[in-house]
Amino acid sequence: MAAAALPLHPASQPGDSAPVRGRTSVGDFELTICSDGTCLLDGGAIFRVVPKTLWQKRAPADDDNRILLGLNTAIATLALNDKGKPVAPPIETQRQS
Repeated sequence: MAAAALPLHPASQPGDSAPVRGRTSVGDFELTICSDGTCLLDGGAIFRVVPKTLWQKRAPADDDNRILLGLNTAIATLALNDKGKPVAPPIETQRQS
């Protein structure tokens, strides 16, 4: 017997399965944001004393009052040459005399 497909959460988007969410450069580093998936947690436990009418605008809940949360990882990489030194020269600080 085939398993029934679970209904989609109200906050799910098409294409949520892409592992790389974005890339940007910060100085000599390249930051890559990767998605490790999603999880459903109770909205009341996450937002505590904030009324549901306020947080449901930002994070819609399903019939069981669960909100969809992303599990994301930030990976910082630095380009090194064959001697293990950064490719870009370091920024020198100027001393005041």
